[in-house]
Amino acid sequence: MRQAICSSQPAGSVADRQANSCPAALRAHPHAIVDTHNDVEPISQAPQRVLHYYANLIYGRRCRQRPPNPNPNDLKASDQCVKSYAKASRVLGMIGRNIRYKSPDVMLRLYKSMVRPHVEYCKVAWSPHYIKDKQLIEKIQRRFVKMIPGYRDKSYEEGLQILRLNTLEERRNRTDLIFLFKMYKGLSRPPFESLFQLSKHDRTRGHTLKLSKHCTRRDVRLYFFSERVISNWNNLDQSVIEAGCVNTFKRRLHDHRNVKMDLFMD
Repeated sequence: MRQAICSSQPAGSVADRQANSCPAALRAHPHAIVDTHNDVEPISQAPQRVLHYYANLIYGRRCRQRPPNPNPNDLKASDQCVKSYAKASRVLGMIGRNIRYKSPDVMLRLYKSMVRPHVEYCKVAWSPHYIKDKQLIEKIQRRFVKMIPGYRDKSYEEGLQILRLNTLEERRNRTDLIFLFKMYKGLSRPPFESLFQLSKHDRTRGHTLKLSKHCTRRDVRLYFFSERVISNWNNLDQSVIEAGCVNTFKRRLHDHRNVKMDLFMD
């Protein structure tokens, strides 16, 4: 990936034309990095891109598809929800117009590979917490279920049960737990100790790896990954926490879901 630094260059050069095409706010920062293939992303302004910054830390790479870039004044994920819904809706409409043989097996393969990734990309960093945003994202899957012949007269919950699908809200909460387990095992970045702290209180109930929850009055921290996942993690059983690998943790988490369904719902 080619990169250029916005700085003073001879008139007419390629770097000068790239610098002149930058926004005024970006040209004010001489050390900002410009991605010549994608939209301009001032890396030096990471404090104003908190979700984008943590997304890069979490996934350990610079993603070509940009993570959420919310309004720096409120750091809400509503804009990202609207964009993700729009992209997924366009792809779902294309499938509905061009696919004639809409059997459940064919539609499931298309949905999982082409539609659902748009509303689940980097979701650890931008998981919505407002009801309106959750309903907007869930609307994609509701629309998909109704597209399958014979499912229009069925309820959404009944359709999910037949297709063996989970709600997108449940999948987000499940992904949070799996990612936290990877961090604890040292399989992912950032380090576990940088975001979480083991509780020092001895408990007679629950497991032995409970996390301490911090007191916060701001939604931007309260609903971020490092805080919202703690309650669900502390409610897991000891047998789930003692899993030796990620696949075992997923399997035991699935079995635990049948006992505590509310664990995966906000």
